[in-house]
Amino acid sequence: MAPLSPSLPGVCLVALLLAAPAAAQVPTATTTSSAAALVPPQLLSQPELPYPDEAKALGVSGPVRLTLTVDEAGDVSAAQVLEAPHPSLARAALAAVALFRFAPALEDGVPIAVTLDFTYRFVLPSEGETAPPEPPPVALHPEPSRPGDAPESSAFTVVVLGKRPPRSATDFTLSLGVTHAAPPAGTSGSALMRKAPGVYIAQHGGVGKGHQIFLRGFDAVHGQDVAVSAGGIPVNEVSNVHGQGYVDLHYVIPEVVKSMRVLAGPFDPRQGDFAVAGSLDMTLGLTRRGLIGRVTAGRFGLLRAMAAWGPESEPDETFVATELVRANGFGENRAWGRLSAMGQVVLPLMPGVSLRLMSSTYAGRFDAAGVVRADDYAAGRIGFYDTYDSNQGGASARHQGLVEVRYEGEGTDAAFSTWVVRRDLRLRQDFTGFLLNPEGDGVEQTSGATTFGGGGYYRRAVAERLIGEIGVQFRHDRTTRVQDRLRTVDGQAFLRDLEDDLQITDLGIYLDGELALPFDLVLRGGVRAEGLAYVIDETLAASPRREAFGYHLAPKATLQWRPMPALKLFASYGNGFRSPQAVTLGQGERSPLTVVQGGELGGRLRLGPLEATLAGFATYVEEDLIFDHTTGQNVFSGATLRTGAALVAEAQPWEFLHVLGSLTWTYAVQPESGQRVPYVPAFVGRLDVDGHEHVGEWFGIPAGLFAAAGLTVVGPRPLPFGESSAPLALLEASVGVELGPVALSLEGMNLLNLEYRDGEFVYASDFMPQGATSMLPARHFTAGQPLTVQGTLTVDY
Repeated sequence: MAPLSPSLPGVCLVALLLAAPAAAQVPTATTTSSAAALVPPQLLSQPELPYPDEAKALGVSGPVRLTLTVDEAGDVSAAQVLEAPHPSLARAALAAVALFRFAPALEDGVPIAVTLDFTYRFVLPSEGETAPPEPPPVALHPEPSRPGDAPESSAFTVVVLGKRPPRSATDFTLSLGVTHAAPPAGTSGSALMRKAPGVYIAQHGGVGKGHQIFLRGFDAVHGQDVAVSAGGIPVNEVSNVHGQGYVDLHYVIPEVVKSMRVLAGPFDPRQGDFAVAGSLDMTLGLTRRGLIGRVTAGRFGLLRAMAAWGPESEPDETFVATELVRANGFGENRAWGRLSAMGQVVLPLMPGVSLRLMSSTYAGRFDAAGVVRADDYAAGRIGFYDTYDSNQGGASARHQGLVEVRYEGEGTDAAFSTWVVRRDLRLRQDFTGFLLNPEGDGVEQTSGATTFGGGGYYRRAVAERLIGEIGVQFRHDRTTRVQDRLRTVDGQAFLRDLEDDLQITDLGIYLDGELALPFDLVLRGGVRAEGLAYVIDETLAASPRREAFGYHLAPKATLQWRPMPALKLFASYGNGFRSPQAVTLGQGERSPLTVVQGGELGGRLRLGPLEATLAGFATYVEEDLIFDHTTGQNVFSGATLRTGAALVAEAQPWEFLHVLGSLTWTYAVQPESGQRVPYVPAFVGRLDVDGHEHVGEWFGIPAGLFAAAGLTVVGPRPLPFGESSAPLALLEASVGVELGPVALSLEGMNLLNLEYRDGEFVYASDFMPQGATSMLPARHFTAGQPLTVQGTLTVDY
């Protein structure tokens, strides 16, 4: 895994590289921008390749314009042709630049990845010549280029990758991509969140149901307080029958997630609905080019097959991938399976303009064991991994497509996208047994939604020290929802609780800016205006048709100060919101949005190979939601306040070893009552250690070893009625060997084989139909995954 690095200034032109005489030396030059000091990359070596025979026969010559990605090691990790006089010259240029070696770009002495607008010039060779002249050596000029500055001999222009500047001390972009070891058993895109600082996820509803997400003192349930996107498409589902903001990432194939931005807090104007605790944004891309095949087999009948292909001559964003997974699951009623396919292509349309197309399809089904009463388990009436109701489980599907046009020019970049999603979910669950009805309290929830949306932005340097941006985001959801009560004996419906049809439109407009001030101060700030319109047709209600409207104005601001080159200090403030469940709205009502106020103070320090971040934060929610297991829905709980601190440290002491650790402590309380917010862990810690080393050759074939380990620590979680859960620590590890294009690895999860409780709850239930019903609250739990071992064969061609 590549190092985690803070987000960088987005699309900022930093230097112009001009042709120079062959004897010219390449000086070191630093270009400053409003966000950071950068040293552009320096070209160290360049190949001599034959002039293409086809172009020579036709007498074709001229420049080939390309976009290169130079990674932190100085290698060309991706290349794309923007313009070429002939296809044979385009192929030759791609072959040549793949062999280029650079001294990497530096930010504060730390290597970073950048893109290059590169021109490779082909001149027809004279009689007897076999190779084109090499591109001339280059000299760096510290002045940012402006339109008209570049002479004809310009070699290439350096542009920082499209990462926007950080909005807080704890705004990180985590590089992922294809790892040497296979993902853990059952892993989907959701499991990648485990590596995000401050995030803990639990799976208490079967492999196929959305994960329970914890972030900075928020029990976001299945997504109500965390805005999630993947590939530029929002994942949160508005007014899903199982929970507001429902997030299901099982459709995402983990190998094609290139990076993930983790922003805790509502500090960015691009954050809209559900960005209460923060946001997670996944960028798709296949970092290892060529054809990759994987087969994994493991305990509990796990079998996974994955294949991905990324053409060598195309950027990381162009790929196609598919997976097929099935397993019996651990314990009773836990079988599951899924299939998924994803594809994306980036096509150059004209200089500076490209088109991105993405689509995916996914379907899966799963069984679920549900909860177990702790007193029944202690008395031996039920096993730790057993179930009361074998009717629990469900099916899930997601089909989507996106079209995006992007433009990058001199000091300007812009993009516009539109997308459509079809989503279906059927979920059967039983939290209370026979507490509410003698025939059974099982519930079947069905939700079908068609959503289309899109957005765009325009960003440019409006003055020497000022960058401005304007953007718009919109979506329209058409959702049908049904909830039925099920008889426990046969799983058949006998009572309908809910049946409605929802139309929800959300429009957000934002302004954002970045101003460089004296004394190494940078001010970033903006405002977001949001409007939401609802049309509700509820079949079972006395007034079936209702309309409602809501709006929100959210200011955001971040002040950054760099008192010394190795230290950055941040002060951030943000205002965010969460939309309500549509069914709770009355006729003509102004939609009562849940408003959050967040603040953070912190700093980042770099000392050689070590980077450390420390921040303190506070978040106030005016009207919070807590999941009620008796009704199976979220209910209002009043105002809540969260204060805490976060520590993140990353080090790469040697080239072959990378270490990333984080610890987040939170005190979450309801100010009016003084009670702790239930289900929120006091602290969440994560430590990841990754190593990969080439050890030589075996019969002329390169050989290597790799290993990784991950430790998750979760503190006690307060439960209702004064109860508290036990802390837990989970250890996972992998080890493997690679020989040329083939790798064999062994992975293990829950290596300590703890019999742990993934989720713990306190409420009234009655799973024994005979005898008197008690309304006294009792402790319940869902069983966590026991020791799981799997083996994986990877072929990279």
